[in-house]
Amino acid sequence: MISLIKSLQSENLSLFYKNIDSIFTNILKTLGVKCGILVLREDTESFIEYASFGYESDFYYSFLSRGNGYFENISLSEEPVEFLPIKFSLYDPNSIVALGVRILYREEMLGFIFVEFSKEVTSLQKEFLQLIGDKIANLHALKTNLLVSLPSSKTIKTQEPTI
Repeated sequence: MISLIKSLQSENLSLFYKNIDSIFTNILKTLGVKCGILVLREDTESFIEYASFGYESDFYYSFLSRGNGYFENISLSEEPVEFLPIKFSLYDPNSIVALGVRILYREEMLGFIFVEFSKEVTSLQKEFLQLIGDKIANLHALKTNLLVSLPSSKTIKTQEPTI
């Protein structure tokens, strides 16, 4: 898992987007996910599916459409949002829970990860998904020119303390 996180670096931006499907698939397989999607903001108004894993046909989570409230729940929640199959139509009939994890950069939602599990989800799995979301947020902010470069430590002026 550590090597997957380390590979998500700004130096690898073009490589990341070129291989986004296989990277996303490897991450989800590592976590024991049944299926999942990565949705990212393309411009200020539209979100598109960048990667998916585990679906044999086109499948659409209609409850995640904007205006239904569930997309908004994900966008406002600091923690992963749980979706139970009792209330929501999930892809895999064996899934016992789905998680929606927002991808946030400087208070701006850039997308989300939505995954289904056939076993109970651990706090470690949730935290790992959030970490991946944070890494993807930084990369996508760089791609969409939202990332503001910070001055290097060599250019930061410090004032000597006066005695």
